[in-house]
Amino acid sequence: MKKIPVLILCNPETELAQKIFVSFASIPDIELVCATDLCGVDRQLVAQKYAFVVVDKTGGQDLRATGQCIRNFPEGKYVPLVFIVEDIQEAGELYAAFGSGTVDCLARTISVALFGGRIRLLVKLYRLRQRVRDQATELDSKILELEVLQKEVEEKDQRLELLSSLDPLTGLFNRHYFDDNLQKEWRQAVRFDELLSLLFVDTSYRKGQNKQYSRLGEEDYLCGLAATLHQALFRPVDIVARYGDERFAVILPGTNRAGAELVAGRMLTSVASFNKDQRIAPVSGCALISIGGATTQPSAGADMLDFIETAEAALVEANGLGQNRVCFR
Repeated sequence: MKKIPVLILCNPETELAQKIFVSFASIPDIELVCATDLCGVDRQLVAQKYAFVVVDKTGGQDLRATGQCIRNFPEGKYVPLVFIVEDIQEAGELYAAFGSGTVDCLARTISVALFGGRIRLLVKLYRLRQRVRDQATELDSKILELEVLQKEVEEKDQRLELLSSLDPLTGLFNRHYFDDNLQKEWRQAVRFDELLSLLFVDTSYRKGQNKQYSRLGEEDYLCGLAATLHQALFRPVDIVARYGDERFAVILPGTNRAGAELVAGRMLTSVASFNKDQRIAPVSGCALISIGGATTQPSAGADMLDFIETAEAALVEANGLGQNRVCFR
């Protein structure tokens, strides 16, 4: 077992000091260090932590002043103090000055046996404090481990939640996320009396002259088209989702019809630029899109499904007019 360090401030030549040394000698696992003045105490407190400090009137010092000096040392601020006192009155003054929980007082006339018993009690209390401190440190470590694990679980949950909201082919939001997000934006618009616009985009593909163009190439083309539609959006709050096999849906919160038409026109322009990309067009032909849109101001009595049907009807109208057309209702 590791020895318990105890510091004593006294004159080692006195009879009392000899009595103290004899008492400590009877206690196993004690490492007794003696200092004869406050400078020596300061050096020892810096060198290591002590279970407690025994203070005698070495050279006739005032115990209260001596104890206060020890408390003023950074390393002695919380160390328990044991004073060797002349009488009960002096003990009462010390208890009042330092608090009974941080000091103890022993009479000069105490016998070696009683002194040893008192010191054993202090040693036992020190060991209990150390055990509690060690257990608290271990508990803090376990809590930290749990916090790290909890953070890892939360991050994994967030990644899984994100993956569950994405279309595996295009990387856009999927139909499930679109449905949830449109409901959220609808409620938000009702609450703050805002406009809400919705676009549906149908895509079709016209093959080029390369007869060996594969299904994998068509999927790559769809992914490129999805990225093009996403890049045509102006704001982070605007989202585009894969609504069906070759249909996309765009939610534009707080956007009037003119703003929605601007986004639709930007999508047509972006897709035209996409088709001119020489890395793609000679192989795959070109993409054709039709866009149908609707704008409304949601209210508590309005039906969101009617809003969706209006945008879908506009898309049907755009498809009837030919490719690369935009219709609004």
